[in-house]
Amino acid sequence: MLRNMVFAIVLGFCLGLLPAAEQAAPADARVDEIRAAVAADPENEELRRKLAIALFSSKSLDEAVEQFEWLAEKSPSARSLLDLALAYSSVSRLEEAEATYARLLKLSPNHAIALHNLGNIAYKRGETDKAIALYKESITADPGYLLAYAHLGDAYRQAERYQDSYRAYEKVLDLEPKNATELSTYDDALYRLASLDLQMGAYERAGMLLSELLRANPEHPNAYYAYGQVLMHLGKVEEAQKAFAAHQQIQAKQQHTSPMAHGE
Repeated sequence: MLRNMVFAIVLGFCLGLLPAAEQAAPADARVDEIRAAVAADPENEELRRKLAIALFSSKSLDEAVEQFEWLAEKSPSARSLLDLALAYSSVSRLEEAEATYARLLKLSPNHAIALHNLGNIAYKRGETDKAIALYKESITADPGYLLAYAHLGDAYRQAERYQDSYRAYEKVLDLEPKNATELSTYDDALYRLASLDLQMGAYERAGMLLSELLRANPEHPNAYYAYGQVLMHLGKVEEAQKAFAAHQQIQAKQQHTSPMAHGE
């Protein structure tokens, strides 16, 4: 189960979040109110930023990008450039996002989020070696950056560097999740570690990791299926069948509650 933040800008997988104080974005009904306040005081940067975030919350992405562009032009700070880069990424304007991150890194060369998010763009493009290098730079800048370790593990796995991938995921488990996105990433790191153990034939260890994951997150969409595979390898057929049945129940529940199930 993906534990979403209230307000997040996402590209494929998480490219990053706006500062924590902004996560509780205004409701759609407040957009006109904030827009009116901006019209009355058009040079007020905080009002402009509130409007941009409200527009994102109401899915008016292009208009939100315009507001972030205004802010970055008016005051090209690390915050305004990060916001703009995230906004560009959210509408798949990746070249502009990269250029904006480059501007940000000139102001703040060790900006961990910028380096991490550039790694995400490289990974999305299939530039795995470049992504790995950027994730490692991000971790050097911020050794406690949980998302960077997780995505480094993904990139190593894509490059079939499984031992390096395993160590990166293990590092995720040494860190304390600070928000819902990091908690979801932590769960996925547990799952991916177990999957690597399963791939390498370390069935007992995979079973321990999956048991831990299922205790913490019994609705994880894939954990029961992997656990069933582990149990089959251990000769515990009846328990494996129960795990597969639990997996099917979770899949059916998630399919039933998804927006597509209601024709939205």
